[in-house]
Amino acid sequence: MLNITDEQKKILNKYLDNVNELIDNNNIEKLLIEFDDAIIEFGMDNDQEITIKGVEMQRIYDQIYNQNC
Repeated sequence: MLNITDEQKKILNKYLDNVNELIDNNNIEKLLIEFDDAIIEFGMDNDQEITIKGVEMQRIYDQIYNQNC
């Protein structure tokens, strides 16, 4: 089972439709790839600069990576 907090899961659910499936399947690689795509889509501005939201999303990404890899 993946090591993800309830707070992290709540944030992931905002951006990914299949969070529970990824967690249940213990698929950290796919979860991180899909969340990385969400960071690019929702956390970058039109000039491809990271936004405050993107920084927060990247922090969650890094936490999940460190907790599971």
